[in-house]
Amino acid sequence: MIGVRGKRTYGSIRSAAGTSGSARAALTGAAGLLWRALSGPSMLGAMSAVVLASSVAAGAKDILIADFEGAGYGDWKATGDAFGSRPARGMLSGQQAVIGFQGKGLVNTFLKSDGSMGTLTSRPFKIQRRHINFLIGGGDHAGRTCVNLLIGKKAVLSATGSNSERLAWTTWNVAKFIGKTARIRIVDLEIGGWGHINVDHIYQSDPPRTKASAGRPPPGASVAASTSAREQPKEHGVKDIIFTVRKVDGDGHWYANFSYWSNNPRRKLYHDGGRLCRLNVETGKVTAIIDDPKGGVRDPQMHYDGRKILFSYRKGGQPFYHMYEINVDGTGLRQLTDGPQDDIEPIYLPDGAIIFCSSRCQRWVQCYFVRVAVLYRCDGDGRNVRQLSANIEQDNTPWVMPDGRILYMRWEYVDRSQVRYHHLWTMYPDGTNQMVYYGNMHGSVVMIDAKPIPGTNKVVSSFSPGHGRKEHAGVITIVDPGAGPDARPFARPVGGNRRHFRDPYPLSEDCFLVAGDAKADTQLFVLDGRGGVATLYGLPESDRRQVFELNARRVYPRLDAALEAQGL
Repeated sequence: MIGVRGKRTYGSIRSAAGTSGSARAALTGAAGLLWRALSGPSMLGAMSAVVLASSVAAGAKDILIADFEGAGYGDWKATGDAFGSRPARGMLSGQQAVIGFQGKGLVNTFLKSDGSMGTLTSRPFKIQRRHINFLIGGGDHAGRTCVNLLIGKKAVLSATGSNSERLAWTTWNVAKFIGKTARIRIVDLEIGGWGHINVDHIYQSDPPRTKASAGRPPPGASVAASTSAREQPKEHGVKDIIFTVRKVDGDGHWYANFSYWSNNPRRKLYHDGGRLCRLNVETGKVTAIIDDPKGGVRDPQMHYDGRKILFSYRKGGQPFYHMYEINVDGTGLRQLTDGPQDDIEPIYLPDGAIIFCSSRCQRWVQCYFVRVAVLYRCDGDGRNVRQLSANIEQDNTPWVMPDGRILYMRWEYVDRSQVRYHHLWTMYPDGTNQMVYYGNMHGSVVMIDAKPIPGTNKVVSSFSPGHGRKEHAGVITIVDPGAGPDARPFARPVGGNRRHFRDPYPLSEDCFLVAGDAKADTQLFVLDGRGGVATLYGLPESDRRQVFELNARRVYPRLDAALEAQGL
């Protein structure tokens, strides 16, 4: 599991003696490399650079790709029903005023009040200028309401609107693609809020219309090299990350990760080998806080003061996980709970108490061989344990929301399908007022490991398909509850990336710490809001061969609204 604690430099172009200011400015971009190659003490080099600059400064004519002023889309190819048969002439029925487009026509997919989807793709064209410029407005949904530049079948650049009906200029620097054949694809695959796109006047030019941009990478692309995986957490004030390492079982059920099978007590669902570690984001150094080759460590949780860690620990030679607490420097280890049951997935409450999942309920999954864990609460020292939920099946991964409620996954079983309904619920910290938060009308997905995203009213969750995957692996999904508990379009994969990860930890709506899935479960990643992925840390080869997996948390004081509201 994951937890957290806690200038970009640009190249410059040096001028050569005798070169005019306008010529030097014209060299910015593709000519910059040649400028650096030619400038210097050689007079011939300086003269060559000046000649090149003069040629660029003169500029070639702009090349219009589309202005959408015709009666139809011409040789652009449309799919779906989002674009209609011809460009719009301004705002559509029920839409706010659309402004900023040129002439009379534009692409506007607000045909069914954000209820339509489709794509519009240009004919192939050759990139002949250093920049592509266009006006864009509408929704900010990476990969779903966007303009993409396609080279072959691959989207190499992408741009979205800004959740505004005002169209604004966007410029892509495409110098490295000059000479290649490309297509423009306008995409509307979103039917939630701001689920439409507005586009107008696409053209090629040598001078940029606005400050040149490299554009967003398309969803699922690697994070740009200019911002390393470590730099992103640092930008959010993260200095250290706490993570656990444990050996996992091969059972594919999301809840089969503690205790043993009811029909065969020798069939253990836990295995030997566990560590609690601290990763310094700046240096990459990893320090083992706990290293137990015969035990198991899981579910780390940072205290609000950023000084101590709550976690589940199965000491070497013992069959049960219990709650423990330790200081971030490795001192002060103390056991909080004991007994012949497993206590897992603990969280601190702002009032000093703890909520956790436990098999103290003495139940077994009705359609499988493993134990049930539901929600309990205890004091900060592990005393005064009392049950909060009475579910006959699993309640998992509780987390404190900014308003003080507890967000968790509840498996609905009675009078429903036994394997389809496991969604997000909330309760008060005393167990009262249990109610649906999101998804309870839509089956065949396990919504688990949900956490609030700082600075928003949204949460991030792993949407584990079907009846769930091993160790909660699923599509990392942002849920906006604003349209109610059953609005499917308001749950969207981060950046359109449908690759499976585990245990998302949000630093912002644009940056998440995640653990790998079954194919990369020995790595920690940074997942950005565009779906880009970068490796933050990977276990050494010796651990990979032993089928260890990672989970993580940031080390940093948690400034939850619930804590602030109590004046703590």
